[in-house]
Amino acid sequence: MAVLTVLQTGKRYGCELLKQLEGARDGVAEMSEGTLYQLLHRLEDAGHIRSEWESEGRSRPRKYYAISGEGRVHLRTLRTEWSALVTAMQEMLTTFDEENK
Repeated sequence: MAVLTVLQTGKRYGCELLKQLEGARDGVAEMSEGTLYQLLHRLEDAGHIRSEWESEGRSRPRKYYAISGEGRVHLRTLRTEWSALVTAMQEMLTTFDEENK
């Protein structure tokens, strides 16, 4: 969900994406480079993102990733599921907190 959310704002190459995830919310979304690239490959295989190689001037080509239309739909589903989970957990925590008073 974090990767798709970042890509929703525009295309990114892997290292750039990793830096943004590491900087988000005090490192809560931290992951290793290997984990990120495995995830990007799975998202691409599922059709949630697309990639293309680009080079600027004399620099090495970089592989840029962008969210697809299907990925936007998937992200909306993930956000809905996440919200439901957060609401259920909050209700459960509140119930147990009240019982322990």
